[in-house]
Amino acid sequence: MSQSHAVPIVEKKPLIVRISLRILSNLLILLAGAVLVFSFAPAYKGMLALVWPAVLILACRHDTSWRAFRRAWLFNFGFFLSAVYWVWFSMHVFYGIPSPLSMAVVALFGAFLAVFPALAVALSVRMGVNKNAVVMLAIFPVLWIFLEWTRGWFMTGFPWVAVGYSQTDTLLASMGPVLGIYGIGWIVMLLATTIAILVKHTLNLKPVIWYAGMLLFVISALFNWVIVCWLLLMLVAGYALYQKQWLVLPVTLLVLTCIPLASIEWSDPQGKTLKVSLVQGNIYQAVKWESKNVSLSSYLGLSLPLWDSNKKTGAFNPELIVWPETALPFVNPKTVKKLISKIQRRVVEHGSELITGIVFRSYKEIDGKLTILDYNSVLKIGKELERYNKYHLVPYGEYIPLERTLGWLYSFLGTELSVFTRGEMPQNLLTVRGMPVAVNICYETAFPEEIILGLPRAAFLVNLSNNAWFYNPIQFADKSRIPTKALMQNYPATGLTALYKQWVNDSIEAYQVLQIAQMRAIETSRYMLSATNDGVTAIINHKGKIVSALPRFRPGSLNGEIQPMQGATLFVRVGNYLILGIMLFSLLAGLWLSRRLKNT
Repeated sequence: MSQSHAVPIVEKKPLIVRISLRILSNLLILLAGAVLVFSFAPAYKGMLALVWPAVLILACRHDTSWRAFRRAWLFNFGFFLSAVYWVWFSMHVFYGIPSPLSMAVVALFGAFLAVFPALAVALSVRMGVNKNAVVMLAIFPVLWIFLEWTRGWFMTGFPWVAVGYSQTDTLLASMGPVLGIYGIGWIVMLLATTIAILVKHTLNLKPVIWYAGMLLFVISALFNWVIVCWLLLMLVAGYALYQKQWLVLPVTLLVLTCIPLASIEWSDPQGKTLKVSLVQGNIYQAVKWESKNVSLSSYLGLSLPLWDSNKKTGAFNPELIVWPETALPFVNPKTVKKLISKIQRRVVEHGSELITGIVFRSYKEIDGKLTILDYNSVLKIGKELERYNKYHLVPYGEYIPLERTLGWLYSFLGTELSVFTRGEMPQNLLTVRGMPVAVNICYETAFPEEIILGLPRAAFLVNLSNNAWFYNPIQFADKSRIPTKALMQNYPATGLTALYKQWVNDSIEAYQVLQIAQMRAIETSRYMLSATNDGVTAIINHKGKIVSALPRFRPGSLNGEIQPMQGATLFVRVGNYLILGIMLFSLLAGLWLSRRLKNT
């Protein structure tokens, strides 16, 4: 007599429950991605970036490539929305694009940026990284950073919030002079991948121990308990090696290499120190262009005491004064010529030199027509005049991509966008006290490949920027001058209240620019002068440390001394070629191993 076996019936959850669970799951992934922004300025919780990507890796461990793409895209969509939301201020407040449309554009921008890391995750799954730990370690970090590098040049590039910037003030930053920002990012992803592998495959501990350990790490990262974070990582690495899980050995050795690298001096002092003054005028953006004399009077007013300092005993007597991007917003060539002549007489009389942002207008015959060419420029005023024209323009801010195709849309919206002409490359370096100086304007500082073109000749770096495009000015009654008792009185911020104000009332863009400038100083081993209209104006040393800074929205001058440097870091000599070569070797080795395992 045959015995029948009952087939268990799996009861399906109601449709509304399934939809609710899926929505909740997607919201949690979106929120998890948004949390990653705390790794960057102004929060500076860099240790968080060492473990948070591991959450994404673990979430995709059983996924198909398409499902992994969707999950990773959602994670990074949350991250980029929280990291570059400030674009909305520029589009709506200053360009007058309706708020809903501005929000839609910001969402589309975040969606586009999220495609790059999502592709890295999907391709990794497609290549079989979930089947072997060594293959995952060899392939996944490489694809993530390679797509991040691609984001830095594709369609003129937007290399903002690359994962390596999260380590600007951690031990891993010492790898900057060797491998650059993408090399640091590669090490971050190696660590995150190793943690994910250990959780998934290697250590035979109860899940509750892992959850407790990761929770303790996240709490320690959020409170900047860096020593606790490193002790936890060392504990995990030590236990893994004790269990003969040799996978962690190369990653551990790579991280330990950062300790001696931190003590290496990649450059040497060149001559005596230089006295500098960085002037922060704090001019509201609309007033700056509608009433250009406001900007001029502000910067002259703040600089006159500096030019008169040689007449006063004990006063700070600067050799170089720096004004920010477009501090002189005049475009009429005759007006500009007269103005520069007056300033030059004052500068020469004082015996100093001035670097300032300026709009430079020229005329050129193109196709038989006299065409106006406006440049976003830097002018050095001394006994001689020298000029640098911005090369890497901001899409939709300084030039219009596909203008012939999209011109109808801008006309329909009634939006007037600034249109500048791109400067030529290469350009001669400016000189201060006979020393070559590499200058760049705002957005350009995010492109290390272009910054190092002026090295090792340049003795120091100068970045001029104007962050007034990217904050919420509606809260202030007096639009011509932001009150000095403003949101930020100290830098960096501490506490949740200060961070909230930076995200909502201010914007985090200004602090992201400063963090990027810090990394350029680290990579090149040069002092960086970061002069801004509304903050954060700062003097950064050759190790990337902020020596002194002016708070946001506070007019004034930042006085200090810098040491011109000479010599070249390894990154200055070879650029991104070294890290790209290392990653290519790792990728090929991972693919070879994956194919070999597949055939056995």
